[in-house]
Amino acid sequence: MSESDHEEWPAEEPGAGSGPDAFARPDLIPGYTSFFGAMLSLIPFPSDAAFTVVVLGVGGGFLAGCVKQFFPNTLLFLADPDQDRLDIVRARLKGHSRISTFNVDPTQNPLPTGADIVLMGLGGLPLTDPWLHPLYASVAAGLKPGGRVIVVDRFEGGTPALDERTLQWWITTLRDGDYNAPAGLAEGMAEGRAAPIAAQFEAMAQAGLTDLDVWYKEHFFAVLCADRP
Repeated sequence: MSESDHEEWPAEEPGAGSGPDAFARPDLIPGYTSFFGAMLSLIPFPSDAAFTVVVLGVGGGFLAGCVKQFFPNTLLFLADPDQDRLDIVRARLKGHSRISTFNVDPTQNPLPTGADIVLMGLGGLPLTDPWLHPLYASVAAGLKPGGRVIVVDRFEGGTPALDERTLQWWITTLRDGDYNAPAGLAEGMAEGRAAPIAAQFEAMAQAGLTDLDVWYKEHFFAVLCADRP
């Protein structure tokens, strides 16, 4: 599908405006300030610049809240196949302006074009097969030339032994650090991981993205990036 088959991102909704950040417990990611700091450092614009960011798969709204906190002049699009989740996150971000919502399943339908940054991860969308290849194809088509996709998530290690080792590291870290993690969180974290980084890079490359990089990694938490040439 060519870019001419995609529509432009629509104009921002009138009266758009952010409330509490809502990835419920970002502090349950050991070293989370470095994790999210790495994500923000990959956005190659001054803090007061006006540019277009798409948060694809809104999750609880924390990623969108980070963007608006540090880049308040962005035109931010919240894109998700779940309209109810879009409504919840949009309400949480009611204190910010220049935010629009876009109800779309990017594995089934093309994204509009014109994004400088596409940001996704942390349970917003299933970053696993069989969705990886159509997802990254849609992301690549939605980016401007020179645009960047940033993926922040917890990734499978590629082998059962690696997965078990990293999961036990995380559980031990939370316990020893007195994080007061909710019951059952470890099981949810084990089941909700994205496909291994190698699989992410394979799908990115097939979509035509370049300069693939692991910008930050701490056990199974990682920040990946790739650019559209």
